[in-house]
Amino acid sequence: MTSPLSRLTRGWRGTWTISGRAALAQILEQLKHRGVRHVHLPAYLCRSMLVPVKASGLNYTFYPIGQDMMAQPDPLPGAAVLLLHYFGWLNPATEALRSRAGRDYCLIEDMTHCLLSNWGNPNETMSQFFFSARKWGPIPLGGWCNTASKVERATRGIESLAQRSIAARRLRGEYLTRPNDLPESLTETEYLNAFRAVEEALDAARSCSAVPADVMEIIDTLDWETVVHRRRANFQRLAELLGGHAELVTPKLNDDVVPLGLVVQLEDRDRVRAQLAEQRMYCPIHWLLPEEVDAKRFPVAHRLAQTCLTLPIDQRYDAQDLSRLGNALLSARGP
Repeated sequence: MTSPLSRLTRGWRGTWTISGRAALAQILEQLKHRGVRHVHLPAYLCRSMLVPVKASGLNYTFYPIGQDMMAQPDPLPGAAVLLLHYFGWLNPATEALRSRAGRDYCLIEDMTHCLLSNWGNPNETMSQFFFSARKWGPIPLGGWCNTASKVERATRGIESLAQRSIAARRLRGEYLTRPNDLPESLTETEYLNAFRAVEEALDAARSCSAVPADVMEIIDTLDWETVVHRRRANFQRLAELLGGHAELVTPKLNDDVVPLGLVVQLEDRDRVRAQLAEQRMYCPIHWLLPEEVDAKRFPVAHRLAQTCLTLPIDQRYDAQDLSRLGNALLSARGP
């Protein structure tokens, strides 16, 4: 399997930005110039996605998704539809929505979770694509969109922020690989402070800044093939360990999928997550929904947001780590 990052070096046209949000902002700006005035968003999405949408001045509404993550948009004519691909799998509605893109609506595809999966050739569809690379390795900054945009040179502030984040990620990586050591609160605090600083800077960014050269070097030289193979193997290993003891949101690992994580649904998700965190196992939540997403109108999105827990399977973890995580999860759930 060839990753999008290596394919980019062989002719994909696009622009690297400091974040996925910045990449989406570039797409929205270009769509505005083409007369688009409305964006139709999935109800199941991260709050941070609204930052570039609101900054664009475009009107927006939400559409439901099914329990199988299938997008169910009903856009106004000429609107833009944002399609999210969840956890590594292409959205089940992808083929149908792509077939109408460019005629009935403008289709924007967020490929962040599917970055290393096979999502087709952007040159062969009418979609606008973007992604963030930050979830897939020790990458502090970096987004991409398949639009040509003029980017400004990275400021010293952005370069300094990137360096701080790189250093904090390395500290955290060492910290997490020593599970038997006592918690090091200063290490964790430094990482969290650096992470918050990066998020705040990315939210506040209004210009299209280039990715610092040293960050691009990390992206270009990361062993992406190892990332692909380790994530797939770790997903399968952890899924087998959990067996039928946990409900997997995406139980089948297709040949063309590189998963972001192994996502389980737990009725007592927050209690289990807190118990795992006490053992220094940090599992992200996807997602805290925007306040505008009404629970009565979008019950599936709210149920997913309240019950889903993403178990890490990335390339840092080996069989022993996954065994420890799986057993801790089963123990936390109880009989």
